Amino acid sequence: MDDARLQQLMDEKEIIDVMNAYTTALDTRNWDMLASTMAPDGSADFGNLAGVGILDSPQALVDLCRRSLQDLRATQHLQGNYAVEVDGDTATASCYLQASHFADGLPGGDAFIVYAKYRDDFVRTPDGWKIKLRHLDTISASGNMNLFDEAAAAAGRVVEA
Repeated sequence: MDDARLQQLMDEKEIIDVMNAYTTALDTRNWDMLASTMAPDGSADFGNLAGVGILDSPQALVDLCRRSLQDLRATQHLQGNYAVEVDGDTATASCYLQASHFADGLPGGDAFIVYAKYRDDFVRTPDGWKIKLRHLDTISASGNMNLFDEAAAAAGRVVEA
């Protein structure tokens, strides 16, 4: 195996590791880990999912995820079908996602499941590969579409508009 092919394989592995760290951070509520997956000027576009739209900084992403997930009993983000294309110090990557969110005793039901695809632009930094832009393309969703708001209300928190 030549050096270029070896570097390509190492880059692809590191990028997939970042994608996995992102969802591991969500499920373990490790907000520092979540922030570490993003480039300092990174952003995310969650499209029409719950009216989130564009998050213009890693901190905006962390704040939204913390606020959304803090009152849930558990989450499980499963990813698969990774595709990575490296071009020097930039790359594109994608994977399919099933994001399960659980809370107990809510009026609209105890689960909200999102089926989606992540599409990412990556950049190589001195600290390794980082997400420059993450798109979340929702394919479908099922269950309690108001789970996040209902969980926050059950915890006595005011739901932010």
